Amino acid sequence: MSDFSAKLYQRSHHEYDLSLAAVYAAMTYYYDHKEEIDRHTAESRARVEQKFSERHQASLVFFNL
Repeated sequence: MSDFSAKLYQRSHHEYDLSLAAVYAAMTYYYDHKEEIDRHTAESRARVEQKFSERHQASLVFFNL
């Protein structure tokens, strides 16, 4: 592990009042399931952007009447 990773884990431990074991467990889970988590995150982001775009388009239509 790099110094950067160790410092990040330590900061997370203090900032979020988590045990170091919990921080390491979360990161282990992420790296064990990275592809699935990243895919889910990208799909969620795309849905949010689509909804935002639809609402933005609807407001433009409403105000241009």
